[in-house]
Amino acid sequence: MVKHLRRFRGDGFTLVELLVVVAIIAILIALLLPAVQAARESSRKSDCANNLKNLALAALSFESSRGYFAPAAQDRDGEPPTGVKPALATHNGITFLLPHFDQGNKLQQIDLSWDWDDAARSKNELATKQDLGGILICPSSPVVQIARHATDYCAANRVDPAGPRSLAPLVTTRLVDGKNGLPELDRGWDNVLQFDFLDTVPPLATDRRRTDCSEITDGLSNTSLYMESVAKPFMFGWYQRTADPAPLFYNGEENRSINSRFRWASPETWMTINNYCHGSQIINCNNVSQPYGFHPGGILVSFADGHVEFAREEIDPNAFVAWITMSGGETAP
Repeated sequence: MVKHLRRFRGDGFTLVELLVVVAIIAILIALLLPAVQAARESSRKSDCANNLKNLALAALSFESSRGYFAPAAQDRDGEPPTGVKPALATHNGITFLLPHFDQGNKLQQIDLSWDWDDAARSKNELATKQDLGGILICPSSPVVQIARHATDYCAANRVDPAGPRSLAPLVTTRLVDGKNGLPELDRGWDNVLQFDFLDTVPPLATDRRRTDCSEITDGLSNTSLYMESVAKPFMFGWYQRTADPAPLFYNGEENRSINSRFRWASPETWMTINNYCHGSQIINCNNVSQPYGFHPGGILVSFADGHVEFAREEIDPNAFVAWITMSGGETAP
């Protein structure tokens, strides 16, 4: 008996159907990916804001217990004789805040009578070149900073309205209020976090001012404390590494003997608002001691009442300056 073979049509996809399905999946992924990335950035931004909030609350806790704010940093010119304690040891203000955000054990390892990087008479160099558990690192930064003992958050001690590198052109064009010709060194340009400086080289000069909440006449919610200046020791923006006589990098390799000024405990990790780009933009021009971040379109700023705000790149320069000054008399932005 002859058996007739029956031909059956398979249940699989044809090539055209398969290509259509692949195309649909690709479109769905393309639509979903930005949403996933946005969600991740939102989470990173939230973590960064929480870091800054904790830093601001630590600053307020210090002020409450001591009666004055810790400085942005304390530094000096001149060295004492060998073995003699300096009249003012060099430290970043963040060091003084350590016990106020659960880092008191780190402060106990630091002898505040000696400089932050002293290795001869104390263990300061070892103690200040330690990871603080990421509390000073913004998760949105593309550069891993923990191993470099850096901070993505800095204090801005004042606004510089005059001089060769300053906001003078913005004052001239009235994009920044000149406060009726208020002198450059007037306290009206100061932030609450001061630069505590002592010059022991004749002619002697000092600025040992201590400020408290009562001096913030512009309002606690209108006066900044710490803000983003991220990703150091790497430099972003217009900064030219090759122009430095002691460059931070040699043939792409980091020169860690030079980058110390960017560590969280360094007395040079602070900034003065004295730079702008693109006509009047103060934020995200460069991160060499200037406001700079990696969140799309702006940076996070903490304030003297403990809240944190997102400052967009296009913020009015006068509004941003008003945030920095604590008694400038500006109208709240």
